[in-house]
Amino acid sequence: MKFSSSNNSDLIACTVLWRDGTKMRRFLVIDILQLILVEPDTKRLGWGVAKLVGFLQDIEVTGDKDDSRCLHITIHRPISGATTNRVPLLNAKFVFDDNIRCMAAKQRLTKF
Repeated sequence: MKFSSSNNSDLIACTVLWRDGTKMRRFLVIDILQLILVEPDTKRLGWGVAKLVGFLQDIEVTGDKDDSRCLHITIHRPISGATTNRVPLLNAKFVFDDNIRCMAAKQRLTKF
Protein backbone atom coordinates (compact mmCIF):
# COMPACT_ATOMS: atom_id res chain seq x y z
CA MET A 1 0.00 0.00 0.00
CA LYS A 2 1.37 3.42 -0.88
CA PHE A 3 1.19 6.03 1.86
CA SER A 4 1.35 9.76 1.43
CA SER A 5 0.07 12.76 3.34
CA SER A 6 -1.98 14.11 0.44
CA ASN A 7 -5.31 12.62 1.58
CA ASN A 8 -5.84 14.88 4.64
CA SER A 9 -3.89 12.61 6.97
CA ASP A 10 -0.61 13.08 8.81
CA LEU A 11 2.34 10.77 8.16
CA ILE A 12 4.88 10.94 11.00
CA ALA A 13 8.02 8.82 11.34
CA CYS A 14 8.72 7.40 14.79
CA THR A 15 10.38 4.59 16.70
CA VAL A 16 8.07 2.25 18.62
CA LEU A 17 9.51 0.85 21.85
CA TRP A 18 7.61 -2.27 22.88
CA ARG A 19 7.37 -3.44 26.49
CA ASP A 20 9.81 -6.30 25.78
CA GLY A 21 12.51 -3.81 24.71
CA THR A 22 12.07 -4.28 20.94
CA LYS A 23 12.56 -1.13 18.82
CA MET A 24 10.92 -0.72 15.42
CA ARG A 25 11.01 2.21 13.01
CA ARG A 26 7.46 2.90 11.81
CA PHE A 27 5.25 5.54 10.27
CA LEU A 28 2.23 6.76 12.14
CA VAL A 29 -0.60 7.68 9.78
CA ILE A 30 -3.36 9.66 11.48
CA ASP A 31 -6.55 10.53 9.63
CA ILE A 32 -9.85 11.87 10.93
CA LEU A 33 -11.04 8.53 12.37
CA GLN A 34 -8.10 6.20 12.82
CA LEU A 35 -4.43 5.64 13.45
CA ILE A 36 -2.51 3.29 11.17
CA LEU A 37 0.90 1.94 12.14
CA VAL A 38 2.89 1.34 8.96
CA GLU A 39 6.04 -0.69 8.41
CA PRO A 40 8.06 0.96 5.63
CA ASP A 41 8.91 -1.18 2.61
CA THR A 42 12.70 -1.50 2.38
CA LYS A 43 12.68 -1.92 -1.41
CA ARG A 44 10.08 0.62 -2.57
CA LEU A 45 10.34 4.20 -1.34
CA GLY A 46 6.99 5.61 -0.22
CA TRP A 47 5.40 2.19 0.21
CA GLY A 48 4.63 0.24 3.35
CA VAL A 49 2.52 -2.39 5.03
CA ALA A 50 -0.23 -1.46 7.50
CA LYS A 51 0.58 -3.44 10.65
CA LEU A 52 -2.06 -2.10 13.04
CA VAL A 53 -5.19 0.03 12.78
CA GLY A 54 -7.06 1.58 15.68
CA PHE A 55 -9.93 4.03 15.94
CA LEU A 56 -9.02 7.35 17.56
CA GLN A 57 -11.92 6.91 19.97
CA ASP A 58 -10.18 3.79 21.34
CA ILE A 59 -6.79 5.42 21.95
CA GLU A 60 -5.23 6.73 25.16
CA VAL A 61 -2.30 9.13 24.77
CA THR A 62 -0.01 10.28 27.56
CA GLY A 63 3.04 12.49 27.30
CA ASP A 64 6.35 11.45 28.84
CA LYS A 65 7.38 13.78 31.67
CA ASP A 66 11.07 12.99 31.12
CA ASP A 67 11.25 13.27 27.31
CA SER A 68 9.28 15.77 25.21
CA ARG A 69 9.80 13.60 22.10
CA CYS A 70 7.86 10.63 23.55
CA LEU A 71 4.24 9.57 23.81
CA HIS A 72 2.82 6.54 25.59
CA ILE A 73 0.03 5.21 23.40
CA THR A 74 -2.49 2.50 24.22
CA ILE A 75 -4.89 1.30 21.54
CA HIS A 76 -7.83 -0.63 22.94
CA ARG A 77 -9.88 -3.20 21.10
CA PRO A 78 -13.28 -1.66 20.25
CA ILE A 79 -16.01 -2.49 22.75
CA SER A 80 -18.46 -4.96 21.23
CA GLY A 81 -21.71 -6.36 22.49
CA ALA A 82 -22.31 -6.44 26.23
CA THR A 83 -18.64 -6.43 27.25
CA THR A 84 -17.14 -3.28 28.69
CA ASN A 85 -13.66 -4.75 29.16
CA ARG A 86 -11.01 -2.54 27.54
CA VAL A 87 -8.47 -5.01 26.12
CA PRO A 88 -5.33 -3.29 24.74
CA LEU A 89 -4.25 -4.14 21.19
CA LEU A 90 -1.08 -2.11 21.65
CA ASN A 91 0.64 -0.49 24.60
CA ALA A 92 3.96 1.09 23.64
CA LYS A 93 6.19 4.15 23.82
CA PHE A 94 6.49 6.17 20.61
CA VAL A 95 9.66 8.23 20.17
CA PHE A 96 9.55 10.97 17.52
CA ASP A 97 12.48 12.72 15.85
CA ASP A 98 11.77 15.95 17.75
CA ASN A 99 9.28 17.50 20.15
CA ILE A 100 7.46 19.36 17.36
CA ARG A 101 6.53 16.10 15.60
CA CYS A 102 5.58 14.63 18.96
CA MET A 103 3.22 17.51 19.74
CA ALA A 104 1.70 17.35 16.25
CA ALA A 105 1.01 13.64 16.73
CA LYS A 106 -0.50 14.24 20.17
CA GLN A 107 -2.78 16.98 18.84
CA ARG A 108 -4.06 14.79 16.01
CA LEU A 109 -4.51 11.75 18.26
CA THR A 110 -6.44 13.65 20.96
CA LYS A 111 -8.59 15.70 18.60
CA PHE A 112 -11.41 13.14 18.57
